Amino acid sequence: MKVYKIVRNIDGELVSVGATGMARIVYKPHEWISAPRQLAERGYHITAFRSLRRAAINLHVLSSYTLPSVYGFELWEAEAEGITRKLPPMLNMLQLAKGQFKEHLAPDLWAYGTIMCRRIKLIKKLGWKEVEKILKEV
Repeated sequence: MKVYKIVRNIDGELVSVGATGMARIVYKPHEWISAPRQLAERGYHITAFRSLRRAAINLHVLSSYTLPSVYGFELWEAEAEGITRKLPPMLNMLQLAKGQFKEHLAPDLWAYGTIMCRRIKLIKKLGWKEVEKILKEV
């Protein structure tokens, strides 16, 4: 299934936007990637967006907190397998980075349009001009 994934480019390495520490995922274009075993065993898999429009809106929200170039946000078209739309409660990312599995204070705070997938493969990086075009249509 085609999905859209927001990642951070840090010195040429594509990584998770929010997950750090033991939850951090490194993405490599054209390679299948899965969530760390400790997360997958608890039903937490890689997040993505099912529509380009939703991904663009969420990228815009992320970027509104800071300059995109500072955090290196990128939007990728991706192929995903093992899609689930029923999401588990959101975890506290600061605690998760330390290896502790505690629910977020607002466990249903997933961005609208978020899905989880067991495996994802980044296919094509989308440019900011494409994102801006979509946002103008919103």
